[in-house]
Amino acid sequence: MRRLLSVLVSFLVALNFVWVKPAPAYAAIDYSTIRVKLRSMGTKTSIPVTVQGSYTIKENPSVQLEQRTYTVRLENGKLILTDGSKSWSFGTKITFQRNYGTLKINNTSYKSVNYLGDMEFRVDGSSIILINHVHLELYLYGVVPNEMPDSWHMEALKAQAIAARTYAVDKIHVRTKYTYDLVDTQSSQVYIGYNKSRSRSIQAVDA
Repeated sequence: MRRLLSVLVSFLVALNFVWVKPAPAYAAIDYSTIRVKLRSMGTKTSIPVTVQGSYTIKENPSVQLEQRTYTVRLENGKLILTDGSKSWSFGTKITFQRNYGTLKINNTSYKSVNYLGDMEFRVDGSSIILINHVHLELYLYGVVPNEMPDSWHMEALKAQAIAARTYAVDKIHVRTKYTYDLVDTQSSQVYIGYNKSRSRSIQAVDA
């Protein structure tokens, strides 16, 4: 009996090492892109946006966008897209989906800014908020030269790129819970779209 009990105890101990309780499943987080709320825009009910490349409207791909200036405005709780002669009515969200090129927006705080990635216009109470969905590395192109002068030593710019990337990744949330990850002001990191003349910072990010 004692021998049988000993064998049974040994078996249970061995089973404890072999069988591991499976970890709970969590929603995967996409760290390749980041969603940046353009808080720098302030409170707007009408926003002109200039298409400089190829873009489509995610919510209605049949809308043929040309390389020209459009206006997104808020009317009666809904978003209206117009090119001056034609108008399209949407619900509470319009997304300019990028194939190539940039969108130029007259930013309240940063003046004329070119943005890469997709741009989401979303109703927020009585105003419109903008959320830039952009690849993490392209986001850094707009952060590094605005958190540190582009003329600084290359190793310093690389260090800034690493610090900015680490901060950004820490702010990326589970997509179903939040509409954006961080903002484009000093409350997070200063992000001013894409400026190809900031070539040293771009080189530092790539390195």
